[in-house]
Amino acid sequence: MPRFLFSTNMGGVSNYGVHLTTVVPYTIGVVGEVACLLRVHALLRPGTQARVRAVRTVLLVTCGAIAVNLLTTYPYKSSDLWAAVHSWSGITLAIVELVGAAVLARGTTDRTARAAFVLVCLGFLLLFLTYIGVLFILFVAEALTAAAFGLLLVRIVRTLAEPPGSLAAG
Repeated sequence: MPRFLFSTNMGGVSNYGVHLTTVVPYTIGVVGEVACLLRVHALLRPGTQARVRAVRTVLLVTCGAIAVNLLTTYPYKSSDLWAAVHSWSGITLAIVELVGAAVLARGTTDRTARAAFVLVCLGFLLLFLTYIGVLFILFVAEALTAAAFGLLLVRIVRTLAEPPGSLAAG
């Protein structure tokens, strides 16, 4: 359904969660995303190290925000109330990703992680400009923010994996 991506007002990723032809792959993708984040959370052994605790918290909060956003996707076109709830869940997810990215990037010397953090910030700016009506690129802004957040998360988690390589083997 490329019309969403190539329209003047492209809408967001959630459009794929309300159409019969895309709802199943959309749902599988989002549920898979949450499952992968929870798997990483489980692989990061709890400990007293503040950095690990912070990353584990970012993982759980992000999972919660993604899950709420998914659950509000299905009914969001059924009423103005659901549209508002879904919009606010999307805004919350964007803020969670921005704050989570700041927590993840804090103190890192990894250039790729730093670049990913900058891209998360750029994505958030594009989301904001779309929200206030200056731009109409919601899908692109959501995809950029999510991909950059994912890259940052991978770079940071790899430095915390115990023992080294345990995430790649798991």
